[in-house]
Amino acid sequence: MSRVCKLCGHCISKNLAMLQIRKISKRMITTYLRDDYPGLGFDQQLPKKQRTLFDQSMRFTSSSSVSEEETKKFSKLAHSWWDERGDMMALHTMNSLRVPFIRDCLLYQGFGKPKTSKALEGVNILEVGCGAGILSEPLARLGASVVGIDSSAEALEAAKIHRGDDEDLQSLQYLDSWLEDIVAVGSIKFDCVVASEVIEHVEDYRNFIQMCNKVLKPGGSLFISTMNRTNYSYYLGIIMAEYVLHVVSPGTHTWDKFLKPAEIEDALLNEGCPLVKIHGMCYDPIRNKWSWTSSTELNYIVHAVKTIPTASENEKETKPLPESSEKENTPT
Repeated sequence: MSRVCKLCGHCISKNLAMLQIRKISKRMITTYLRDDYPGLGFDQQLPKKQRTLFDQSMRFTSSSSVSEEETKKFSKLAHSWWDERGDMMALHTMNSLRVPFIRDCLLYQGFGKPKTSKALEGVNILEVGCGAGILSEPLARLGASVVGIDSSAEALEAAKIHRGDDEDLQSLQYLDSWLEDIVAVGSIKFDCVVASEVIEHVEDYRNFIQMCNKVLKPGGSLFISTMNRTNYSYYLGIIMAEYVLHVVSPGTHTWDKFLKPAEIEDALLNEGCPLVKIHGMCYDPIRNKWSWTSSTELNYIVHAVKTIPTASENEKETKPLPESSEKENTPT
């Protein structure tokens, strides 16, 4: 039996089947879900008769976080995403830090299978702003079931081409969708959400963090990597990286959109997803090498964990307001 799916051009093994995608227009896709895949919670949310074929336009909302200008900027780079000596060179080598950081934090939280080659087996991950899959692929190779979403159709096409028919990437799917669409579906929840080098490109970082938190299961992990808004980052991250050393194309970043760790921490705490770990990262453009550093003046990555509601909190949310209380609060 051929492994190639007639619907999406990519076959998914039965035990790891996630979302099979068929694009039918620029702004609409049809999502097919397998009956026996419990990973994202669809089987609990949908009536049985709807589980085999669930048609849903996954771009049915407007996006408050995605900038059309930013999308066009990265769409133009689609052809070079997998050129390890091109514009995305630093992102490729950043995997040497961010992949083990994500893996080890998830293992510490009790997810996955430690001391195995598939350490993240059984973990459902959403990568927001996945681009062409530079981070999604290594996470899938560790056994995770990964869904990558991006606002750039060109980048997603490059991701699908690179994924190809690789046996180790059968649990990796790319969805032509905005984060707002995933939130709007309501029933999709992940063990882990990753937004690496993305938040500095969105319009409203607080709203973005709120949406990431909404698609995260209680006790789930949120990972964000970005650049600090400092004089140091302006000189090295903008002037040197973009205009002198040409590590990335000029105009890739906007310094005003860089975020201080305290700003991210405050937004996370406000959503009930407190920060549990932060680490500085340092990039050497001459050797094209990343290393850990105690300083967060330039690049940094954070790990936050969504609070698990207590029984009393759940009771407060579901308990109806007593009739007497309504009368007491009624103005006379």
